[in-house]
Amino acid sequence: MKLNTLPKTRKNIGEKAIRALIQRAISLAKDFRQKEVELINILQQLDQNKAYRISGYNSLFNFAIHVLQLSEHQAYQYITIARKSKQVPELRSAIFMEKITVSKARKLCS
Repeated sequence: MKLNTLPKTRKNIGEKAIRALIQRAISLAKDFRQKEVELINILQQLDQNKAYRISGYNSLFNFAIHVLQLSEHQAYQYITIARKSKQVPELRSAIFMEKITVSKARKLCS
């Protein structure tokens, strides 16, 4: 979507406000992708050291759901990627260098 040719919006909030919203959305999406990568890294460390046990959980999955408050789907996805990317250094590198997205990495893990 080109920012210089904005069509009329339903509620006219002004072009400057629309541009600010779009830029904020872009920034948040970038932050989100970076935080996903950080979460995968932390999950790898928790898994490797069984550190989740100190919180009273016998599995990383239960820890992710109850302590991190991830959905079951999110917990499964991030843990699967964390474990596979540890086994496959190229996958880990691609994720951490943001050459592939987490959702693409998940598809590669199956």
